Amino acid sequence: MDDKLNQWLTFLDDENKGEIEMAEKKNKILKDAKIELGYLTGEEEVRRLAELRDKWESDWNSYMEWVRVDGKEEGKKEGEKAKQEEIAKAMLEEKISIKVIAKTTGLTEEEIEKLKNN
Repeated sequence: MDDKLNQWLTFLDDENKGEIEMAEKKNKILKDAKIELGYLTGEEEVRRLAELRDKWESDWNSYMEWVRVDGKEEGKKEGEKAKQEEIAKAMLEEKISIKVIAKTTGLTEEEIEKLKNN
């Protein structure tokens, strides 16, 4: 059962369950094909459930990708804001005017006042 051609022929022959199981263990694609064949040849209700499961899985993967990208963007913005605040604090320690700090960092004067008071 090491030869892929023999594995597929055994699968298509569908007579010896033991050999088919052995072929499935050695060939993941064959195992996936057996599952898919079960979906395709099953009852209409089973097929519909399989389609719904596939759609759910596709929707879930799309959602998770969107969350990952959105989270990455949000994290980047938070990191940039934290860096601006860090620079503003250092500039405040150097007694640089709030207007100059605002112009340099992009923070508002109100945000800088809050940093100054904290």
